[in-house]
Amino acid sequence: MNRKLRVSAWGLSLLVLVSMARAGEVRDFVAGEVLVRYQAAGPLSAAGAAPTQRDSAVTRLRVPRGMSVRGLLAALRHDPRIAFAEPNYIIRKAAVPDDPLYVQGLQWPLAAVDAEPAWNLATGGPVTVAVVDTGIDYSHPDLAGNIWGNPGEVAGDGVDNDGNGVVDDVHGACFDAAPETDPGCPEEVTGDPMEDDTAEAHGTHVAGIVGAVTDNGVGIAGTAWAVELMAVKVMHGPLGIGTVSDAAAGIHYAVDNGADIINLSFTVPGRNRALASALDYAAEHDVLVVSAAGNAGRSLDIEPVSPAILAPGNNVAVAATTPAGGLARYSNLGPATVAVAAPGGDDSDGVLSTVSPITGGGEYAYLHGTSMAAPRVAGTAALLRVHRPDLDAGQLKARLINGAQVGILPTVISSGALSAYGALTVGDLPAIFDVEPRQATAGDLITISGANFGDGPYNVALGGEPLTVEQALSDSKRLHAVLPECEGDGLLQVGGAGGRYPISVSARPHELKLTAQPTSGELPLEVTFRAGVAPALPEPVVAAWDFGGGEFGVYEPFNGDPVSRVFVRDGRRTVRVSLRDACGRVHQASTAIDIEGSNDRPCLVSSAFAGDDHPVLNGLRRIRDDVLARAYVGRRLIDGYYRLSAWLMEKD
Repeated sequence: MNRKLRVSAWGLSLLVLVSMARAGEVRDFVAGEVLVRYQAAGPLSAAGAAPTQRDSAVTRLRVPRGMSVRGLLAALRHDPRIAFAEPNYIIRKAAVPDDPLYVQGLQWPLAAVDAEPAWNLATGGPVTVAVVDTGIDYSHPDLAGNIWGNPGEVAGDGVDNDGNGVVDDVHGACFDAAPETDPGCPEEVTGDPMEDDTAEAHGTHVAGIVGAVTDNGVGIAGTAWAVELMAVKVMHGPLGIGTVSDAAAGIHYAVDNGADIINLSFTVPGRNRALASALDYAAEHDVLVVSAAGNAGRSLDIEPVSPAILAPGNNVAVAATTPAGGLARYSNLGPATVAVAAPGGDDSDGVLSTVSPITGGGEYAYLHGTSMAAPRVAGTAALLRVHRPDLDAGQLKARLINGAQVGILPTVISSGALSAYGALTVGDLPAIFDVEPRQATAGDLITISGANFGDGPYNVALGGEPLTVEQALSDSKRLHAVLPECEGDGLLQVGGAGGRYPISVSARPHELKLTAQPTSGELPLEVTFRAGVAPALPEPVVAAWDFGGGEFGVYEPFNGDPVSRVFVRDGRRTVRVSLRDACGRVHQASTAIDIEGSNDRPCLVSSAFAGDDHPVLNGLRRIRDDVLARAYVGRRLIDGYYRLSAWLMEKD
């Protein structure tokens, strides 16, 4: 039956789903269905999907057997017959979770990231977030319902049922390269990732921020109400000690076992190659990584730390904000490396989340740091993954950046703090993640990496001025553009929309040489000067000359032609040239010439003034040197004058 999909007041009452089940069981879209709208006319099926309802507005398609909603949406995005495709979202009346610590107003970060309006669009679903940390207390009453369960493993049978190399990894795995000296795990790799951080239960705290079970009348609300928390334990004991090899192995495990998002709330100084390789592996499998920026109060643009500065295509580095909305004093930052900021708290007001009773306290505690900021972004990414299952990891990152609260925190790349609602509603706008080379020079060809650049032609602007784009070398994730010839700081933007990326362009060095031919000779001496510069200066270029008088003349257009000058006084002369290019930069060079002979050549004018130093005489000399000597006819007049003076004075 063909009829339009309309929602009337009567129909809304039927479509609104009021779920009495716990949040972990709530889906945000109908499994096995997508909605499409065809272009003007289209066939009754696409990508193998069977239509269940179709008209000129919207068609509801069943997902083919063996294909996921996300997979079908990805295929439909490339079908020219399709105007749009999206999940068949479930609508429900707006609700506020009943978790008592949230109701009491103790979870300020959720209000800071606009969580409630975001929850009206998505609360979670079948998304796996790996917490690569100190483990998770998977028995915690506010986490147990959202803990990942390995579908291929049988608990407690001592067998590696799924053949992934880890025995009984029902909820995750524990990695410890030195179990003898640092017994975080009884062996190098085991299947029990239970929290053992007696100091603060760091991993359990992170997990609760991502996705504590929500609307269950217990404890706190998670950023994502429903999510599968995979526990990957790579740090151990009250000091949270682990190794890069453990972390890299944990990342590989998370990817191989189906994680959609990986949270990394730890740092290592510098650019670590092993972690870079692990994050590249995650990128190859379209897994989004969220990394804490670190707590040293430094710029990662200058002092890098890993994993925050690695794999910018699929890694979101997160700074921390205070309850007042400003950058936390301890938080690392970086205009070119940190993607977004999220609530991390401070000494006076931290972030409330789940902890393990092994800490000696209760089941909830306040902590602060970028370790608490990153999982807020990871939880938001989980909401976004459910809301838009067709987006890849780079497109998820683009939405997190472009959806940030505008006008806040200019010290981070997105110029804003996380907004969950903004990320879900902003649209698929371009976003720039990285520019190579990092130390750019005027006139360089740069590579711009990001997401949502489209199919071309590509438009890139720096400070509003368009750049030349190498169209044939560019695609939807990587553009090649030529920087302008002038240095300066500015913001790059693709397509006139979406995120802006700060870039500093240094001046290109130019070498100016001034040569003279000849460099010495007898009076009167005609010398030809050539000013050469490499590489060529941005045009137009103007030049001013000083032929030994100590001051530059007037700037005039310069095209590289030689300049000649006749010198009629002996001695050494230092000749200078000053070139000013289109960028306003001044380039200077000099050379010296030696003129032999006598200044006592007969001169009627000098004799008339009875001396060699007189204002009128000096004025005439300036006319001779600065006017007549510049032209061929003038130089011949000067030579003729002195010859005539000598002849007349001999006659007397």
